[in-house]
Amino acid sequence: MRRRSIALSLAVACLCAPASVAADADTTAPVGSISVVHDDRASELIRLDVTATDDLSGVATVDVSGDGITWASYTYAPQVDWSVFDPAAGGAPGLGNRTIRIRWTDGVGNTSVAVTTTLYLGSSGALEYPVPPVTGKPFTIRPIYPSGTSLGPDDQCSWELDWGSKSSLIEYNPDQTWGSLSLNGPTHRGFCGDWTFTLPWVPVPQFLIHFSSLAGGTGDDAWEVAPRFYPAAGSTDRRIYTSTIPLIQIVPDAYTMVVGQPITYRAYPIGVSLTAKDHWAVRDPNMVSYKMQLGGSKFTFTPNRPGAWIVYWQSGLAWTTNDLNFGATYDPKARYPDVSRPNTTAPVQRIGAGTLGTSIPVTLSWSGADRGWGIAKYQLQRSIDGRAWQGVSLPTAKATSITLQLARGHRYQFRVRAVDAFGNVGYWDYGAHFMPRLLGDVSLTYSSNWSIESDPTTLNGALHVAGVAGAWARLSVKGRDIAWVAEKGPGKGRVKVYIDGHLRTTVDLGAAADMGRQIVFHAHWSITGTHAIKLVVEGTVGRPEATVDGVVVLQ
Repeated sequence: MRRRSIALSLAVACLCAPASVAADADTTAPVGSISVVHDDRASELIRLDVTATDDLSGVATVDVSGDGITWASYTYAPQVDWSVFDPAAGGAPGLGNRTIRIRWTDGVGNTSVAVTTTLYLGSSGALEYPVPPVTGKPFTIRPIYPSGTSLGPDDQCSWELDWGSKSSLIEYNPDQTWGSLSLNGPTHRGFCGDWTFTLPWVPVPQFLIHFSSLAGGTGDDAWEVAPRFYPAAGSTDRRIYTSTIPLIQIVPDAYTMVVGQPITYRAYPIGVSLTAKDHWAVRDPNMVSYKMQLGGSKFTFTPNRPGAWIVYWQSGLAWTTNDLNFGATYDPKARYPDVSRPNTTAPVQRIGAGTLGTSIPVTLSWSGADRGWGIAKYQLQRSIDGRAWQGVSLPTAKATSITLQLARGHRYQFRVRAVDAFGNVGYWDYGAHFMPRLLGDVSLTYSSNWSIESDPTTLNGALHVAGVAGAWARLSVKGRDIAWVAEKGPGKGRVKVYIDGHLRTTVDLGAAADMGRQIVFHAHWSITGTHAIKLVVEGTVGRPEATVDGVVVLQ
C-alpha cells in the first residue's frame, strides 16, 4: 500500500538553530548536498542524505521534490525517507530516470536554490547519476542497494556499458554507431561501488547501462524505462582516460568501415594489464570467423565484403584469475568506397516570425542529397558587406535551416555545402545577396479612416490604427521578401492581405494580451522584383481594430 507520509525510520540528531538570531543578521541560505542512501522499494521509500549547514540561524527544514512543483517538507535531519512514487510528496509512479530536487530553509526563512541528482529506478535495482553527463568529463554511476544489503569482499559485480542509436541498441541493426565494454570483478576491487570514469565521445550520444550484483541489478526493463543517459558535448575524444574500476577499453581507429581498406582496433587498459591470452576475433553475422588473434594491444583486419561484421575482444584474465573479466564488442557495417560528392541547394532567405527587435529575424533554409554513404553534416558560411566568409554554427550537424538575427542596412550573402559520411566534401552553393531594411508605418499610403497613436513600445514611437471596415493601407516596394509588422491584442480584429492585387490570406490580430512589434505576415519570391502589399481592415464584430507598425523588406 502506498504511503503518503514519510516515515523517518532512523534516529537522527537534530541540528538545532542557535538561540535568537536576528533576521537581518542572517541573509545567507543553507548550503547542502544530496545523495541516495538506499532503495526501500518494499515501502516505496528512497532514503536520501541531505546534509546541510547554516552558520547563523541553523537549518530548519528540508524540502524534496521530483517535479519542482509539489514539495514534501520535513523538519531538518541529515537523512530523510521520501515517498518516491507518491505525487502528493512530489514523486511520480513508474520506472525510469527521475530528477530529485532538494532545498533547505534556515531559522529566519532564507531558502537555498535547489540541488539535484538523477535517480534511475528499475524493476530490480536502482542507480544514481550525481552529476550531469558530459563527454570528456568524469561521470559517476552509483549502484543503490536495498536497505540492509551487505556484500562480501569476494562477491562479484558486473557492468556493461553500451552506446549507439536506438535501432542498434534494441533491434541489433548494424549502423556504425554501436559498441560496448564489459567489466566484472569483486567488491574488494571496487566493482560493486561507485564507478567514475571519463565519458568518451561516441557517434550517437546515447548510453545504456547494465549492472548486476547479488543484491539485484538493472538492464532487463523495457526500452522506455531502461537505464540510459544522454551526455552533453564537451569533447570529441573517444578515449576513457580515468576509471575508479579497472577496465580495458577497445577503440577503433574509425567507426566507418570500408571494403578493401584495413581498420585497426586498439586496447587501452586502466588499472589492469593486457595478457598474451587476450582473444581478438572478427566474424560475420552467422558467427563464422574471418580472423582471430591471441594477445597484442591492437588488431587489424581488412573487410573483403560489404555488410555487417562483429568484432570481439575478450580478456585472457579469465584463464588466470577467477575474479576479473573484461570484454568489448563492435558490430560495424562495411561499405564500398563512396566516390561521389554530396549536393546541396543554394540557401534561401525568408523573413522569420515572432517579435521584431533591433535586428531582423531571417530564416535560411536549404536541402542536400548524396548518392553514396549519406550526408554527415552541413557547413554554412556568410559574408557581410562583401567581406571574408565566416562560419555559422548550426543547431545540429544535419540541420537544413537556421534563424539568425541580422542587422539592418548591411548586405548579406550565405553559402552552404555538405560533407558525406565517407568524407567527401561538396561544392559551395551560393545564395542571393540581400539587405534587411525596416520601413516605418509612415512609408505606407493610407485611406482616410486611419489615425496615428503615440506608443513608445513601437518601432518608431507611433503606429497607424483603424477600426472601420474597408480601411486600407498599401505599399509598393522592390525586394525578394516583405513582412508586415503590427500590434496584436484584445480588441484587434482580422485584416485581409493582398499581394500584387490578389488576396493572399487573412490575418487575425486578436490576442489575450498586448503584443507589440509582431511579424504577422511575410511573403517571399525567388527573384527580386517590385511588389505591392495592401492591407484591408475587415471590421471584425466586437474587435474591429487593426494596426500597422511598419514593413520589413529584404532587398
